[in-house]
Amino acid sequence: MPTITGDLRLITNQPAAVTALQIHAPEARTSAGIVILPAPAIVPVTGGKFTADIELGAAVCIPDYSGVLGEPIHIAIRPGTATFAEALENGRDLTPDERDRVVELYQKMVAAGGAAKAAVAKAEQSATQAAQAAAAAKESASHAASGVSPATATVQGKIQLAGDLTGTADSPRIVTAGVNGYSVAHRSQGFVKTQPNGVLTIADDTIRDDAAAVHKGYVDARISRHTHTTDQIKGLDTALAGKAAASHTHPTSQITGLDNALAGKAATSHTHTKADITDLPATSVEVANNTLVVRDYSGRVKTSTPYSDEDAVNMETYRYMFETQLSRTLIKQELFDGKISARKIGKIVILNTAIRPGTIGKLPYPFWPEDAVLFLIPAASSSVQTLGRFFISKQGDTSLSTYNGATGDVFQGTVTYLSSN
Repeated sequence: MPTITGDLRLITNQPAAVTALQIHAPEARTSAGIVILPAPAIVPVTGGKFTADIELGAAVCIPDYSGVLGEPIHIAIRPGTATFAEALENGRDLTPDERDRVVELYQKMVAAGGAAKAAVAKAEQSATQAAQAAAAAKESASHAASGVSPATATVQGKIQLAGDLTGTADSPRIVTAGVNGYSVAHRSQGFVKTQPNGVLTIADDTIRDDAAAVHKGYVDARISRHTHTTDQIKGLDTALAGKAAASHTHPTSQITGLDNALAGKAATSHTHTKADITDLPATSVEVANNTLVVRDYSGRVKTSTPYSDEDAVNMETYRYMFETQLSRTLIKQELFDGKISARKIGKIVILNTAIRPGTIGKLPYPFWPEDAVLFLIPAASSSVQTLGRFFISKQGDTSLSTYNGATGDVFQGTVTYLSSN
């Protein structure tokens, strides 16, 4: 008896969902002194694969899809047949009579299977009805014993507190979860009602099962920490690839019209000739109305007569003003019988002396010095090598003294100092 291996697959090359093969002989026949009956041989199939020992000759195989029979398959086992695929190819050579007998056998099997299923269904239905009748009888007996009918939606009656009911028979209650009827708490079983505004509160944020409800705070916290890389957002990397960096530069050639616009602009650092400046006033070395003053080759400019303290003055004006001021402040006096010739210009005092030692006298007020002054005056005689000390006090008192006590010599000299007035 050959051993046949089979691999049953769908057209998509997936294993067929066949749970068994019913293999039949088309009719009763003998083989090596034994009788082969046409009754089905059940061969288990797992993942579409099976192994079975099958006698030589024609046979019919009916796939069993978990109790649903498929179409019959004609096979023939010949010497040397090892696979179900070879047996199927051999079955294509069956005679028409052999094929008719296979079809007739299949129809009989289907009819027998349907009758068997109907009998089983009827038996199951009878058993169910019998069980329901027994339960009803038991319930009626219980009611008769207690004298109280079961409660209905409109009639008060007997009620059993079980499952999700608590309280009393007169006031049953639904078991609620959590600390109140509107809150879901961890490890608390029971029904939960919504609040009047439809809100259902999740009291315990440690509920973390994938199928469990969580409160809004938990979801918000998760969302706030949720991030994505650019490759996780479809098309984002491609979109960013066509964008410029946040910090980038452009040459002027990439900005339309910029090179042409800049070509007509001056450099940041540049100069102009006078000819480039419109409405430029005339220039002159002389100061005149609406004229720019320039220096001559010696660096000098000429100015007109000044009229205010801020005006520039020329040399002619300066000289005139100096001589005028000088004539107003010049004082000349001969003092002490011509021994001292005094001049004063402004605050400058100049004394020419030809005096002898001793007290000379008191100078007029205009010649008083700012502070007491002492001058050294040489003796006029070349034979006397001595100096006189000429002293003038702040009040104009004058005196001359010598180092060697000589009193007969005349001391001549010029002294200059600033007056106090």
